[in-house]
Amino acid sequence: MLGLGVGLDKTMLPKVTISTDGACIPNPGNGGWAAIIHHSDGTRREISGGDYNTTNNKMEFRAIIEAIKCIKEPSSITVRTNEMWQPHTNHYELPS
Repeated sequence: MLGLGVGLDKTMLPKVTISTDGACIPNPGNGGWAAIIHHSDGTRREISGGDYNTTNNKMEFRAIIEAIKCIKEPSSITVRTNEMWQPHTNHYELPS
């Protein structure tokens, strides 16, 4: 079994871009999250969810986590978010 990233030609990994958002009104209160997952082959998937008695930050992170969980193969991942406490674009290379 290969370790994380060992033996992979990273230039050959499929590219995935994830755009996310989360919100909570009031904060804390009822919240929701959503993500759009764009694959380099042109396919796209939208996911969303929510929770009671939560916070804005939890919903922002939940969107990212749930989107990454949907990626089933080794991929080069870019995450885009509008949150100021996160870099606006993060790039990850995470083999599944």
